Amino acid sequence: MEDEYLIFDRLNKTIIDDKGVAETTIREETVQNSYALFAVFDGHGSPDYSYHAKKNIQAILENDIEFQNGNYVQALFNAFGQENFQLKQDLFDPKMEKLVTNSVEKGSVLEPENTKQRQQLEADLAWKVGGGTTATVVLLVDGNQLLVANAGDSRAVLAQKDGQSKVKSIRISKDHHPDDEKETRRVRSAGGTIQGGRVRGEGHSINMTRALGDFEFKAPLNQSNADFISWVPTITEVELTPSNPFMVLASDGLWTAFEDQAVVDFVFNCLNGGMSAEEISQQLVKASTRPKYSDNTTTIVVIFLWNQTTACSGTARVQKIDVI
Repeated sequence: MEDEYLIFDRLNKTIIDDKGVAETTIREETVQNSYALFAVFDGHGSPDYSYHAKKNIQAILENDIEFQNGNYVQALFNAFGQENFQLKQDLFDPKMEKLVTNSVEKGSVLEPENTKQRQQLEADLAWKVGGGTTATVVLLVDGNQLLVANAGDSRAVLAQKDGQSKVKSIRISKDHHPDDEKETRRVRSAGGTIQGGRVRGEGHSINMTRALGDFEFKAPLNQSNADFISWVPTITEVELTPSNPFMVLASDGLWTAFEDQAVVDFVFNCLNGGMSAEEISQQLVKASTRPKYSDNTTTIVVIFLWNQTTACSGTARVQKIDVI
């Protein structure tokens, strides 16, 4: 299991267990002049990358002058860039970068007669260099301002009341996959190759187009001036209203198993049935890790407990800032 999660709740009580299930509730009247932070990191290649991001992203964010000045979009952008830099400083072996560069320049791994050498080198590189993590970071500030920064395919979905007895799903993050037209253009314009729904690199391939780490897909190791797998996040700003009862943040294991709408319907019905967010999270994880689904899952359910005197009306306003 290479998933990691982070919950920093200065606002209210948080319940977290040690099995990748977390619950938190946010009360409107307590959130002024404070913030809450939720994040999911789904690592691949090595568990070190997701763990590193979990341990460092909050401190990087808090120490950023833009965060301190309330410029949260820029602060989140900076935090992703700084964490990607720190991952390379702390986990990447510079000897491997030199090895890959020399091998490609000499053509030793590209000639057909050296197939065995190439396979051995690729396996070596995949083990020693290959590693990265998705990052979906959700910041709640000023009572109803939600900012979502993500790279990869861990997803955040917001519930919006649709009448008295229904909710609809609003996806507030972006999945970065090779089947996205803009992502395909970006990867190919950088000199990358996409085959079979995966970005191909020297050693192995990956089924997403943005992530922290994965330095064999980033300049200069990828023999390009631009990254194939970009660290740059999509940032979404959401103005919450009392019509938003909850949010679900999870790694792709949940979203591969269930559609967004099915998840919010399930959570809504469970809440109406008296279940706690923790119990709902456990049920979601259990359902998505059945034998028919092969991926691990981490799920965070966040319930927004609005002041009961506030009418449940209005629609969440969502603005996405997608930096290519």
